[in-house]
Amino acid sequence: MRKIILIYILLCGYINCKSQEFNVHQMLTFDEKVFKNWEIDNAYSSSNSSKYLKKRSKRVEIYYSYNRNTIQVMEYDTLSPYSRLCIYDLATKKRNFSCQYITGVPYGISRYYDKDGNLIKEEDEDKNYLFSIPQLIEKIKTEYQRQIGKRESNIEFRKFEEKEKYYYLVVIFPLDPYDVYQKPTTNLVIDGQTGEILYQETIQYQRDGNDSKANPIEDFLRQQTK
Repeated sequence: MRKIILIYILLCGYINCKSQEFNVHQMLTFDEKVFKNWEIDNAYSSSNSSKYLKKRSKRVEIYYSYNRNTIQVMEYDTLSPYSRLCIYDLATKKRNFSCQYITGVPYGISRYYDKDGNLIKEEDEDKNYLFSIPQLIEKIKTEYQRQIGKRESNIEFRKFEEKEKYYYLVVIFPLDPYDVYQKPTTNLVIDGQTGEILYQETIQYQRDGNDSKANPIEDFLRQQTK
């Protein structure tokens, strides 16, 4: 019985901790007091226009833009490839935009708000990609044994569009970043509708920058016009 009670207490503590985790998308009005228990992240230099905060593996970056009259809050976890962004009106502190990213690539629903913080528009960042990002992640994991979003995999991807056709660019670097001039890098262009690999080139980066296929998108589009 005592063991059951102990497990219950630990579980309640875990649930309470999870419920208190910060999520910038839930902050409808910007309030710097929310971060009163956060530490300064000394890995970066804070100033009057930028602040870098941390709490365990969580990180928050706050940028005050006096020219654009906005406050930008980026939230992420050092253990995860995902991040969230909110932009607030500098004067009213009301939220006017929110979105999310995976390794810097927008996905899901981006939301726009009026000056009073009321939702006025939603935009699906994936609407032109029937082959979803989770499917892309699984494809690369299965066929190339690399995990998009894991730092140790040393892999990047992005979306791009050309003449109303939508693609993913995936760049698979050597596992050790210091091997980029010793080992080959694989560039892939993948159809955003079907998941088909339309382009695959392995290049060897040169220290002098003399890489004829160092821009895979240009090389892919050039091949498409032949």
